[in-house]
Amino acid sequence: MSLILNAENKVKIKDNISNSEILIYYRMPDTEERVFFRTNVGISPEKIYERIDIAVEAGLKIMTGFRKGDIKINENGSIKDISSDKDDKDYNDDWKDFFKKYRPDIPEMLAYKVFFSSCDFIGEEKN
Repeated sequence: MSLILNAENKVKIKDNISNSEILIYYRMPDTEERVFFRTNVGISPEKIYERIDIAVEAGLKIMTGFRKGDIKINENGSIKDISSDKDDKDYNDDWKDFFKKYRPDIPEMLAYKVFFSSCDFIGEEKN
């Protein structure tokens, strides 16, 4: 498997509240976004709420969508699919707002995963 730069990125999230898996699509943050996030999320504990807001906003900024069928909305007692795909009949332009209002923990977790742990050291290559 190769690293493909500028490819569509996907991460599967286990949602412990609904006991479901959600496939989130995202883009890699640019250097300026990384610097801002790492600088501002590393602030003292007194600013914990500010740090959460920054993480939620950063996650929403890099989120590009989700797999159809993974997210539904309750509209007046009727459960309906929503889609992040503009070409889908269930597309809802406010899909990021739904995450921000109802499940900000998901974009927050995405931000921490992408900004802080997008790669790991696995050892040194021996000649």
